[in-house]
Amino acid sequence: MKPPQFSKTFHLILSLFFLLAGLHGGKACAAETVSSGGAPLQRSGEYLEYDVYWTKLLVGKISVFMHGSTQRSDQPCIKLEAYARTTGAVETLYSAKYRYMGYLRPDHRPWLYEEWEKDGKWRLQEWLEFPNGTEMVRRFKKNRLRNEIKVPAGTFDPVSAAYALLSTPLSPGNRLEVSVTQGKDLYRATADIQSGPVLDSLLGPVPTVEVTPKLFFEGKPLGKRVYKAWITQDSRCIPVQFWVDIEYGSFTATLLNTAHLLKTPWQNRFCHALNNSM
Repeated sequence: MKPPQFSKTFHLILSLFFLLAGLHGGKACAAETVSSGGAPLQRSGEYLEYDVYWTKLLVGKISVFMHGSTQRSDQPCIKLEAYARTTGAVETLYSAKYRYMGYLRPDHRPWLYEEWEKDGKWRLQEWLEFPNGTEMVRRFKKNRLRNEIKVPAGTFDPVSAAYALLSTPLSPGNRLEVSVTQGKDLYRATADIQSGPVLDSLLGPVPTVEVTPKLFFEGKPLGKRVYKAWITQDSRCIPVQFWVDIEYGSFTATLLNTAHLLKTPWQNRFCHALNNSM
């Protein structure tokens, strides 16, 4: 069977969320066994921003915001959010603005995943639902149920997969593994960890670990793209750079800004400003 193809955006976002595996240290914990006893998100309120280059041309920005514990529809949940947009000279040729949101239940299991696109205003393009107490995933697009598939326990969407990996330390020689779905098919994602170089970055020269993620469908590698991520080896565990090989050249994302937004009023002001800028 010919493996289905993820969208280019999905590939980039999946690569990004493997980077997020470096945002938290703690006891080793396999992604399949994340439960209510898992480690809490210690860096709630953290904001990271990256410049994205195609070869040496600035083509976009990616921002990540770790909301942490919050509520939606009066239900307690954990929220993670990412933005991706084109910028610079590319903006005049091709304008794209995307927003990805993941909501997990308090026991760290996936609940909702949403993909938004801005065309004049933000529009919800599609979303996934993980009904509580079942091993089903439902995919909706344009307010219609498009797919409903059965998945094994421990399966995550692209955003919650990152959270599942947050409790695993990035030690050279380790391999991280998680099952992930976009609502149509089931994939296995792995990430091999090894010692990386000392990189000049926004944080100064920093020793890093190198993360190499891969996607598999029915046991076979999906596509020939190569991903690399470099994350600080110190207790901050901050992703400073990632690289994606494409058919013509490569994309590189470099850390541009990092902040910690703890107070709700600041979070509200930040989100309002970010929504308007995008």
